[in-house]
Amino acid sequence: MQCQAQMANQLGSMHGGCVATIVDNLTSVAVYLHLADLEPTTPWAFLGVTQSLSVVYLAAVPVDSWVDIECNVISLGSRIVVVTCDMYLLESEDGGRIRKTASGTHTKVDNSFASRM
Repeated sequence: MQCQAQMANQLGSMHGGCVATIVDNLTSVAVYLHLADLEPTTPWAFLGVTQSLSVVYLAAVPVDSWVDIECNVISLGSRIVVVTCDMYLLESEDGGRIRKTASGTHTKVDNSFASRM
């Protein structure tokens, strides 16, 4: 992904709120990919709600630079899921990783109808 001007803060790098939004959304996509074939009445059918979201900011991501984002589902239980997300600055669009810029952890709680029974 490339850091666009609309993602930037006044310092010309990706805004921390944008980084947190990316962590929030992409970790939810990782959960979805594990559960994509579920019926609406089964646990995790609505992908849960956030219990906690934490992000550690390690380095700036300048506008127009490229990042590689990696998410891993650490634990997927009947009520709680934990997913990590790491963002890396790249040399170029197809280049190698230079450094880790952010690391996040997202814990979600199942809010589907079946989980309340």
